[in-house]
Order: sequence, then structure tokens, then C-alpha cells
Amino acid sequence: MRKQRKLAGWGIALVAMAAVISAGTVYAAGDTFTTEAVVKSALNSQEMRSVLVNLADQPETRFVRGPLTLKEAAANNAFGAPANMVFKPKSCATYLEEVVGELGDLDGWLQYGSRVSPNRLDNFIQVVVHIPTGADEALLNKIRERVNTCKTGVLTLDGRVSGDITYTERKGLELQGAKTLAFNGRTTFDVEPGSWQYDLVRRFEMPPDAQLLVDNQIECVSQANYVAQGQTLILVQEADLSLANKLTEQMHSRVSAALRS
Repeated sequence: MRKQRKLAGWGIALVAMAAVISAGTVYAAGDTFTTEAVVKSALNSQEMRSVLVNLADQPETRFVRGPLTLKEAAANNAFGAPANMVFKPKSCATYLEEVVGELGDLDGWLQYGSRVSPNRLDNFIQVVVHIPTGADEALLNKIRERVNTCKTGVLTLDGRVSGDITYTERKGLELQGAKTLAFNGRTTFDVEPGSWQYDLVRRFEMPPDAQLLVDNQIECVSQANYVAQGQTLILVQEADLSLANKLTEQMHSRVSAALRS
């Protein structure tokens, strides 16, 4: 088997995950459709729960958490970056909460974990959250502003091994009645196989009950889609772009149906 001189990683718990695997220069796709049929702007808790795609209808997972409410996730410390994972600038890990406030104070649902793959760990997250002040282009622009403070960054593990975070722009989906942002994020550790640095990065691989997520591959690229509609914000992150887009379209369709119900 070919030696791998680099390990690629992405962080953890949701805020850090939302930053490292999805953050980047953002593309805002305009709404080119009429929304006259929408008669309400907010979903209740059970409607938000129903927006999540059943895990049985998704590719196989090796580990999963959820569905959980955001409050349940916060009670389990799912949103806090561990002390031994340091992001510079800090906004690489906190940009989302800097915009919407503490996720544990908001109503919403999520599920996240790691997919089965023959040669890497494909980590994923799906979130639907109620934004009382409105999920609209203004909100996405604020996310853009915070993300742009971290176009490039550094992730340091245990204060001893650092990896480079880079961000690129990807065109968002065109979805009826919604505004979208699209991200592409990459975190790469350049370490020698067999070295203590390599072993340290490997320890940040996600076992059951751990918060940390690191992919063992030359480069880790994760695709993220944000969708803002009414008072509902959707976040989908996957290693595979086609899967990310498929799940995003399904979740958006469910939001639209609930808004019209």
C-alpha cells in the first residue's frame, strides 16, 4: 500500500465541525422563484425533526449521533471544541455561533457521525435550526463575513502538531424560495508515517463516544451547504458533493412542504 505522507483532519463537535469541514469563501445563490404559496415562516419542533432525512435512507454509517435536539446536543457538550484542539483564528471554529448565538439556546435538530468508506472516514452532519430573527440573505451575509476572517487558518492538536486550514468557494444550489451558501473546506496535516506526529494525529480519529474527527487520507475535503428559508436554517456537510446536494434538496423540499401545510 502506498505510503501516505499527509493526514487530513477536520474537527469535531459541531461548531468546530461546522467551521473546519465547511467554512470557506462563500457563494450566495439568489432566489429566482416566487414564494407566494408560503403562508408561514416558522416550523415547530416536530416539523423541524421531520426535515432530517431518515438515516436508514442514507449511505451506511459506522458511527452516528442523533437525531438530537440542539439543547440535548449542548447538554452533551457537542458544541464545544476540546482544549487540545486550537484554531487560529478562533473564528475558524466559532463563526456560526458568533452569528446566531449559542446553538444550545436555539430550537432545532441535528444528526452527525461518520460513514463507512473503504479508504477514509467520511464524516457528516445535518442540522435544521429555527432562527427567530429570520433565516435570510442578511443572515447568510453575516456568516460570510465571519467565515472570511478565516479564509486560511491553522489547527493545532495537543499543542504539538499543526495542520493547515484552507477555504474555497463553491457555487450553491438554486432552491425555490430559499437563499443558499456553499463551502468547501480542507484541513491537511503534513506528517511522516510512523512518526510520533503521525500517531498523534491518528489519535484524533473519531471512535465511539469521542468528539474528534480526523480523516486518514492525503487530503480531506468536505462539502457544506447552507439553506435559509423563512425562519429555518439548514446545514448539510458531507465528504461527497453529490450526496451533500441530494440531502440538501431533500431537506429543503421538506421545509417547503411544512411551510405550506
